[in-house]
Amino acid sequence: MSRSLRLIAGLLVLGVVLGLALERAIVTEREELGELLGTLQLALEEEDPAAMRRFVSETFVFEGPLPVGEGDRSDVFSRLDSFWSESSDARLRCRELELIVEGSVGRIRCRGSARFDWEGGGLVVYRISLEIAALRGPAGWTAQEVDVLEMSPGLF
Repeated sequence: MSRSLRLIAGLLVLGVVLGLALERAIVTEREELGELLGTLQLALEEEDPAAMRRFVSETFVFEGPLPVGEGDRSDVFSRLDSFWSESSDARLRCRELELIVEGSVGRIRCRGSARFDWEGGGLVVYRISLEIAALRGPAGWTAQEVDVLEMSPGLF
């Protein structure tokens, strides 16, 4: 094999290895961003304020149609205390999930359902579409903003 063919073969192998490494890095970033959604789901299911603190940033805000409304980090905790005292078995499920990573900024787009058992009122289910804006810092991803884009009651 001539020297130039070995050089070309070596460059091709190097290109494949670098391509696989880059793909793995991108997948890992998306997986890490997906873990942020998992933190939110766990916080809701386990009624865990510590998990919710890991989910939201110091400058966190949210907005959406009623009953979500709008608020900031402190509103999240006061409203969750009230919600958890009157409900149980909360779940957030995404039928369609899109994870977007652009440097240290991430977006989670979720279309699915939110459900919970309301004390004295039975099962409540909402169709929901939401977007979570996240920022990656030294401690990992945190949510900066949650926008509930659509929310309608119904079983499906």
